[in-house]
Amino acid sequence: MGISSARCRTPLRDTGFDHYQFFDQPARAEYLVRAWPDPRVFRRQWPSPEWFDFDPPRADLRAWRRNQAPWLIEHSTSATPRRAARAGGDDQLRLGFEADDSRVHSTGLSGFVESLPQNVRALIEPFRYGQFNLLRLSSDFDENIDLIRSNPALAFCLTDLSTFRGERIRNYRACVQKLLRLRQREALEWLGFPGRKSTQRLFRKIGPETASVHDLLRLRGALSNDGVGPLLSHCESVHVGVLRLVTDPECRPHLTKRFVHEVSTRDEEMFRDRMADLVIECSRILNFLGKSSVTLEFRNLDHARQIHAELAEALRVHRELAHPDEFEVPVPGNASITPVRNFTELKAWGRKQRNCCASRSYVRRLRAGVGAFYCVRARSEDATLLLERSSLKGWRMTQLLGYRNAQVSKETRELVVDWLQASDVAPSAV
Repeated sequence: MGISSARCRTPLRDTGFDHYQFFDQPARAEYLVRAWPDPRVFRRQWPSPEWFDFDPPRADLRAWRRNQAPWLIEHSTSATPRRAARAGGDDQLRLGFEADDSRVHSTGLSGFVESLPQNVRALIEPFRYGQFNLLRLSSDFDENIDLIRSNPALAFCLTDLSTFRGERIRNYRACVQKLLRLRQREALEWLGFPGRKSTQRLFRKIGPETASVHDLLRLRGALSNDGVGPLLSHCESVHVGVLRLVTDPECRPHLTKRFVHEVSTRDEEMFRDRMADLVIECSRILNFLGKSSVTLEFRNLDHARQIHAELAEALRVHRELAHPDEFEVPVPGNASITPVRNFTELKAWGRKQRNCCASRSYVRRLRAGVGAFYCVRARSEDATLLLERSSLKGWRMTQLLGYRNAQVSKETRELVVDWLQASDVAPSAV
C-alpha cells in the first residue's frame, strides 16, 4: 500500500475493534493485527516501546497462516498488548494466560481470517499476492469489492500503484479513490496499459490466482506488440501458462490463435508453463541447427509435441554427425573378445547386458580416445570389459562385469587376463 513506517500510538488505546496479537520470537518482534472493518497491522521491535504501521509482504495472509501456524494469538477487544512468556516444555509462545484460561485464542491468523465477512473472504482468498492490501482497500471502499468481482487483475494493480506508475504515490488513498471512479479502461491507461476496450476485456479473463506484479508488467510490455492482442482475444482464460507464451519473445513468433486458445483451456498450465518451455526449446534447437529464420506455427498441443520430438531427433543426429562415431580400438580382439567400434554397437550391447555402458559419461571418454569397451563372450557367460588409458601407465583394464553388472566367474576373468597379457596391457585388479 505504500504505507510509511510512521509511529502509531493507536494500538495502545482501547479502540473497540477486535485485535489479534502474536509474537515472532526469532525476530524479537511483536505484531498486532486489527480485525475487520478496519484491518491494519502494527509492529513493535523488542525492546523498543514504539509501535509502527506495518505493510505485510505481498504473499501475506497465505504465508503468515503457513509460517505462524504454531503461534498462539490472543483475541481481544482491548488493544493493550501483553508481554510474551515461554511455556515450559512447549515450543509455542504463550501470551500471559494459562492453558485453562477461558479467553478466546486461535492458531496462526486463522482467527483473524475467520473474522472477515464471508463475501470478502471468498473474493480475496484466491489471490496469491497482495491479500492484506486488497483487504484494506475493500474495507475503505465498497467500490473495490465490486471491482474485485468484475476485474480482479485490475483490483490487484491498485495494491501497488507505485510500481506500475514508476513513481512514489504520495496521497495513496485519494489516488485509489480517483481510480475507482474512472472507467476501467481509463484506469488501465493511467497504469500504463493500452486504454482500449479490448484491454479491459483481456483483464477480465485474468483470474485472481494469476495476478502478480511481475506477470502483469510483462503483459504490459507485450501489449505494445500488435500481434499479442489478437492471440489473446480468443482465450477462455488467461493464466500463467498463457502469459508466459505471449510475453516471451522467443515463443511469440511460433504461436497461433488456436494453439494459445488450447493452452488456455488446460488446467495444468494454470500455475506452470510447460508448453512455453517446450516452445522455447524448439526455438533454441532451430537456432542451434542454423535455422533461426524458420517459423514453426504450432497448430495445437499435439502438433507442438510432435515437432518437438522431430527437432530433438534432428539434434541427436546432428550431434552424432558432428562427432566421429568410430571409437578407437587400442587392442585387436579375437574370437571371444571383440571391440565395440561405434555408438550403435555400444547401445545394443548395453541393452543386451542391462548396463550403462552407453551413458553420456562413458561415450565422452570413448570419443576422446581415453576409453574402449569390449564384448566378452566366454563359454559360460557374456561380460563387458572396459579399458582406460592413463598418461602414466597406458592402457589398462578398469572394469569387467557380467549381466546387470554382476561379478564374472573365475574362468571368464582368466580368459580376459590371458588375452591382455598377450597384448601387453596391464590387467589391473578389478
